[in-house]
Amino acid sequence: MVLINSIRGECFCHESEDIEKVSKAFQLFFPEKKISIQVNQGFFGTKIKVLKAELKGKEAQDLLEKIISYLSKEEKNEILNHLENYSWEAYKLILTFDKQKAFSQQKISLSQGSDVIKLIISFQQLSNKNFNTFLKEILG
Repeated sequence: MVLINSIRGECFCHESEDIEKVSKAFQLFFPEKKISIQVNQGFFGTKIKVLKAELKGKEAQDLLEKIISYLSKEEKNEILNHLENYSWEAYKLILTFDKQKAFSQQKISLSQGSDVIKLIISFQQLSNKNFNTFLKEILG
């Protein structure tokens, strides 16, 4: 059993984007009823909608298993070989997914770009050595 606390997600929808398409992409990860939308003002006065959601317990566990099943072997190796780029604070893993592929192809694909769906996966406390070993086991 995976020792997961929660998965928080965040995605930006710029004024030039269709909120329905971006929301549909975000729903690859989170059920519609869990998504909240907040409107912020961008640097140049444009409106930016921020989609946010959080899952805990079994829902978070199920989402993590879904994400892992969609990751290619290359993507899993990328995470494992560069854990320092994907971990944040203790016991947290940050994964970013290509928003454009999510809404145009309904595909979950890792991305290091700026137009992403960001997930922060929080795990129960383990020692750092155990955390790295643990990640290798679940991504293996």
